[in-house]
Amino acid sequence: MLLLLACLTPEAPQEAELATSDPSMPEGYHVASTEDQSGPWVNRLANADSPYLQQHADNPVDWREWGEEAFEEARERNLPVFLSVGYAACHWCHVMAHESFEDPLIAAQLNEHFIPIKVDREERPDVDAVYMDAVVMLSGHGGWPASLFLTAEGVPFFAGTYYPPVPASGRPSFGQVLDQIQGIWTQQQPKVGEVSSQIQARLAAQAAPPAGDLPSSDVGEATLAGMRKGWDREHAGWSGGSQPSKFPMPSRLMAILALGQLRDDASTLSMAQQMLSAMDRGGVHDPLGGGFHRYSVDPAWTVPHFEKMLYDNAQLLQVYAVANVVLGDARYGQVARDTADYLIRDMQAPSGAFWASEDADSGGEEGTFYVWSPEQVRELLPAEQAEAFLAAYQVSTEGNFEESGSSVLNRSTGLDPESGLLPQARTRLYGARLERIPPPTDTKLVVAWNGLAISGLSTSARLLEEPAYLRAAQAAASDVLSHRSEDGALPRTLAQDAPIGTLDDYAAMALGLLDLYQADPDPRWLLEAESITEQILQRFSTPEGGFAQAEASAGLIVTRQDATDGAEPSGWGMAMQVLLRLRSYGSPVASSERIDAGFAAAGGLLEQAPWAGSTLSSAYALSQQPSMEVVIAVKDLQDPMLPFFLQAYNAAWRPGVVLAVHTQDSRLEAFSALSAKTPGAEGPRAYVCVDKACGLPTTDANTFVTQLERGLK
Repeated sequence: MLLLLACLTPEAPQEAELATSDPSMPEGYHVASTEDQSGPWVNRLANADSPYLQQHADNPVDWREWGEEAFEEARERNLPVFLSVGYAACHWCHVMAHESFEDPLIAAQLNEHFIPIKVDREERPDVDAVYMDAVVMLSGHGGWPASLFLTAEGVPFFAGTYYPPVPASGRPSFGQVLDQIQGIWTQQQPKVGEVSSQIQARLAAQAAPPAGDLPSSDVGEATLAGMRKGWDREHAGWSGGSQPSKFPMPSRLMAILALGQLRDDASTLSMAQQMLSAMDRGGVHDPLGGGFHRYSVDPAWTVPHFEKMLYDNAQLLQVYAVANVVLGDARYGQVARDTADYLIRDMQAPSGAFWASEDADSGGEEGTFYVWSPEQVRELLPAEQAEAFLAAYQVSTEGNFEESGSSVLNRSTGLDPESGLLPQARTRLYGARLERIPPPTDTKLVVAWNGLAISGLSTSARLLEEPAYLRAAQAAASDVLSHRSEDGALPRTLAQDAPIGTLDDYAAMALGLLDLYQADPDPRWLLEAESITEQILQRFSTPEGGFAQAEASAGLIVTRQDATDGAEPSGWGMAMQVLLRLRSYGSPVASSERIDAGFAAAGGLLEQAPWAGSTLSSAYALSQQPSMEVVIAVKDLQDPMLPFFLQAYNAAWRPGVVLAVHTQDSRLEAFSALSAKTPGAEGPRAYVCVDKACGLPTTDANTFVTQLERGLK
């Protein structure tokens, strides 16, 4: 915004359009002329695949979906595009929709003087990523809803986030913004073109990480050192710059567990322990229904922003299941079970895949589904049980949630949540909570997030020995794979007219299938993972050796490449993890040359700020270690001795170790790590190999355990 205002200013203020004939309207509230109110309005979103877009189908705004048709109309009518990007669980998206997009006067001006486009950022993350870069560039901060004004070529020239209905806290009203942009477009359109060209050049310049040589420094140590710099020693975790908010950042947690395990570093692992325990006790964790909220609005993890996202819970499920083994804390195993149970109970669609999110609001109010007053607790529980619960979960008359006198449940430090009367109390309160108005569910089925869920459920199934989690992972994988096209493409969502998949969708799904193969040694999962990886290399590889976030056919204004992690792990980082695992299996798809090129294309990031891309940097650190391949050769998967070997393998977790169960299936002949591995005469034969160099094979399960322990050291 600041860049534009330095170059473009309307020649004369549009004071008449700020006037109002209604003395009850607050000063600064925009009212369009009566002629504006009669403009055409077409309900174009009612049949959209995205539930978020459908939420806006009844707006008086003449919304279009993202596509060439909308931009062609902008060219024909010589109008700027207003682009609004949000998502279903976004609280402030709903606020702006209610305040502005449901206002017929605001809508009339949008319809007459702009081409309004509504985008679900979860359905089109490629579009969102490009334009969020522009929001940050032009306004100095990011967030949703994103509000941008574009030329008919899709290039932004003005951008911000939420705008209120009246000027507030230094922000102009949305009506004032529309007035200003309308004046600029009318009076200074050639200058708009000059500025938009500059903005596009800047977006292109920052669209890829700095390349470089393969790092010579200790990337793992540099990654951990960067994480330690911003570490909150009092409450654990990382605060968001000048903001007090705390995000779970599961990619960092997984990197800490992996790097700490590789280095046998107790101080590094203690960081994960502190943060996992703090989140478990805090308000970001739902102790009644399981699962985690999006983030905490305070540094102490006390009060969350209440939406529940599939991608958060899928990743945290895996993190807690791994921590249960690596850190030897059974509490983390219970948190993983509660999270998996929540996903299967509340988020799994009948088709098998998982829905996208649950809203922060219920009944129009944020958080009311989750908070409790002492009176509500005492009405539901016997006196002794009620007082124990109030003390254990810090429910007080003062409350900790806004000024409502209600409390977000936070467990007292040092208290065992499975002790005494607490489990019964939670069960009773959970049943009562079901009678409240529930938060709406976004039933969109996102491929990338389902890949993360398959990873989390598969890892939990084998480390926690829970067959129900494996069945859920299998169902989700089968559902997603049934939507692959004849040419092997994946969609972004499992909808009839879904957009094409992004790198994240392919990479997360391939990684999920490899994790599923670890828990269920059906060759199908390994072969599908390899097939999807071939698609990654064909569709997203760049000449420099990196990975684009979207296919060229997406038609975006820049080719964006990003190896940094956000709330989700980077597609680039996940793709490298997939390639490393497939190389361990001996897949011809995963050559060492392609892997080296993938790391070198982000060499600058790995040297300068590896903690910003912890999925990629932990993969690079892992690539510098000896790989370990475990092959169990067996005549068929129903062999009664096979479970004993698998149980021995599942008792430990270490990054970089891969398992294959070779049933002499001819489809696996191309995987060199499996070649010449044959079963014993009377049962399975196990091979433990380090960098493809195998020890003596054994048909004895106890000897296999010894070999595993030796190889893991």
